[in-house]
Amino acid sequence: MKKFLGILFVAGMMLIGPIQAQAISIVDTGQPSLNPPYTQWGLHYKQWLASEFSIIQPYILTDIQGFMSNPEYAGTLTLAIYRDGGEVPDVSHQLFSKTFSVAAGNSNGWYGLSGLSWDLLPGTYWVAFEVRSGENYYGLMASGSPNPLPNAARAPSSFTIYMPDDSLKLGIRIEDNSAPVPEPATIFLLGSGLLGLWGLRKKFKK
Repeated sequence: MKKFLGILFVAGMMLIGPIQAQAISIVDTGQPSLNPPYTQWGLHYKQWLASEFSIIQPYILTDIQGFMSNPEYAGTLTLAIYRDGGEVPDVSHQLFSKTFSVAAGNSNGWYGLSGLSWDLLPGTYWVAFEVRSGENYYGLMASGSPNPLPNAARAPSSFTIYMPDDSLKLGIRIEDNSAPVPEPATIFLLGSGLLGLWGLRKKFKK
């Protein structure tokens, strides 16, 4: 009996092993349309772009991307999360920031950061794409996302002074990919094994 229980325990651990992380979409505006005519907003050292988002439960931000519509110039830029300042980001309360690079010659697409571990409590925040001092990215972000965030802002200079501009309608994606979730098949097999163990226990009790 002990030998059998040991085998069942090992099998159970093997079943629990193949656990995969399941991405939770926090923000997904969809891809902006690139059909002409369409609007593009400059993203460079003279203009920064930001969008507001809200969450009603805690999340760990692991993946953040913005849709770049003309990233032909190589360069570095910063992705930041700010507290809400009303109609604009509260730049005096930056929660997180990290630099990333966009290579030259890339096509239109989603660019940003993955593998983050930025904890956020319920509330309203701003995600911002900024080309700060010492960084050199120069490109564009398309407007016209099918599900735009409600509020947006831009800083038309590098002095961190944001102005409300809800016409931006930027492409933004934010995910929480931190929680490991067992696959349905794994749960079923593990449950079957535990039921079998329970049945054997009853049999040996008799």
